[in-house]
Amino acid sequence: MKSEQLELKENLKDIRFDEIIIMFGFNKGEYLECLKESICEKNKVYIIEPNDNEYEQYKGKINDKSISLISINDENLDFILSEIINSKTFLNFNVQIYENYDVLYEEEWIKLKTLIDSLYNKCSVYLSTMETFKKITLENILSNLNEINYSYKFDSYINVNKNVPCIIVSAGPSLDENLEVMVENKDKLDKFFIIAGNRTLKPLLENGIKPDVVISVDPQDITYDMLKDDFYANVPLIYCEKSNCKLVRDYEGKTIVVSQGALNSIENLKDMIVCMSGGSVAHTCTDIAFLLGCNPIVFVGQDFAYTNEKNHALVARNKIDSEFNKEECIIIKDINGKDIYSCDILNLYKENLENMLKLYTQLNKDIEFKNASYGANIDYAKHEELSNILNYNYKEKKVNIDDIGENISINTEEIIISINKYLNETKNNIKKSKEICENILRQPNQDNIMQFGLVLKCIDDFMKNENNIYIEGYISSFLVYIKEKLFSMKSSEYDKLSKDIIYQCKIFREYMNDLDELLSEILEVVEKF
Repeated sequence: MKSEQLELKENLKDIRFDEIIIMFGFNKGEYLECLKESICEKNKVYIIEPNDNEYEQYKGKINDKSISLISINDENLDFILSEIINSKTFLNFNVQIYENYDVLYEEEWIKLKTLIDSLYNKCSVYLSTMETFKKITLENILSNLNEINYSYKFDSYINVNKNVPCIIVSAGPSLDENLEVMVENKDKLDKFFIIAGNRTLKPLLENGIKPDVVISVDPQDITYDMLKDDFYANVPLIYCEKSNCKLVRDYEGKTIVVSQGALNSIENLKDMIVCMSGGSVAHTCTDIAFLLGCNPIVFVGQDFAYTNEKNHALVARNKIDSEFNKEECIIIKDINGKDIYSCDILNLYKENLENMLKLYTQLNKDIEFKNASYGANIDYAKHEELSNILNYNYKEKKVNIDDIGENISINTEEIIISINKYLNETKNNIKKSKEICENILRQPNQDNIMQFGLVLKCIDDFMKNENNIYIEGYISSFLVYIKEKLFSMKSSEYDKLSKDIIYQCKIFREYMNDLDELLSEILEVVEKF
């Protein structure tokens, strides 16, 4: 066995039974037998090959369902990797470089490493957000169910402003300059469908510009404070099920609800379009503009950077804002290709928006995105001065969405009862599952061992129930926690321990104890409604 293969075997000796392995370099598959000796049937291996000739020679020839060969130049590599590295696996994958492939194919390795790092960061941010906001998100969803019957269904506005130009007003540092241009050209703004976010409604109104909608998807109370002085403004509010419930309840204008997934579990709302998100309200605004049919879509105040060493426009600053700190920054490229300060989270938001714009251009080859901001370069959104954009001769006239819309009718009480029933039935099944585990541990016999399948069924039924979309934040956090706590079995131990009923019962007894505590925590919230 070659030294490189011995090194690979050493690197993989302690991998978990379900760990994902990403190999950079196939090298004619000379290490495949060594690799197979190191994994079990639950491991998955993805070999990324940078040499096109070698990929073409060996693709489809690996006779093992656990091992896949992928070309670094596959046009769907981003998507393929996103299926491999997600919120359930991001703490459970292992990257290996065979021999000196990272030196021989340095450019390809940097490409792969950058993609993996980006996906890891996305998963980390997603799970951190889920954990931080799981309680307030559930409270918002349950409260907003009461408001949906007084709102309009966003789906009734699809393509109502087809080919109408749209301006999405964000609160980045560039907004100060962009807003001056908008004020100077107020007479031209009637041609545009203007979308404001939480921070930007107030400065627009204070400068005599009334947007066509304001969009708020943030669950926190601070969004209420940002908008409360302008409830009277008669600007339609687009919100989602997770939006701050106080804001939705007290808003005086027309309210329009869009789904971000949870509403689709409700019987007569299953066909609702799910609005895309990417970490900030700007992503939702962009998807709303696209679904309305707007074209071109223009970004103002969308910096994704600390332009002029500011984190927000002066007209949109808030007491919660932190001060600019150069030591926490990264360097990215601005609209002119020069260095500009940003941070990991802003850069992640930028990448998320770029992925959305890439998708939109694939769905509609005629759509245009224009960046009138002065911060980071945004792929698929070429920079253009706002003064030029405002002076084009746009032909389509916008439709006032305040005048149209389809009402919604749901049975809120029935939905709450269903969620309660789901949680309480699961708690009862957990109790039975723990009894089965205890009986087996106390005195294993054929009869009680045969019942162990009910323990696994309890978990399966809980995870697959459509009501779990309401508690997505709790479940996401729980799965990461429980994986780290209980499921650390090595691949080398899998054949033995997966058949050891005593070991399995100990693991799943602990699992059920933790799941029971989780459901008690969730029920404390649900029972208030």
